[in-house]
Amino acid sequence: MHGWPAPLGSMLTRFWRLQPGANCPGTASDALVRWCDAELIPQALAEEQAMYPAAHEDPRARLLVDAMLAEHRDLVALVEAIRQATSPVRGGHDCSFY
Repeated sequence: MHGWPAPLGSMLTRFWRLQPGANCPGTASDALVRWCDAELIPQALAEEQAMYPAAHEDPRARLLVDAMLAEHRDLVALVEAIRQATSPVRGGHDCSFY
């Protein structure tokens, strides 16, 4: 998993290995996008709404909150790149900014 942050790369590797028919093109990426849409992205948005405003007011936490918001934007962009990918190679290329 070149270019992915270590915890995310490890999680994605385990996810893909568990998918039935993962050797079929598109199957694993479709399942991953569905999981991200149903679980990962809503969780990130809920964190932003529930915890980040108050934390952002604390000067000691502001940089961390800004970094986490940027990470969430990157996750949304990665999910969209995977959704739009026409091949596994293309999807990997689109996500190479990490």
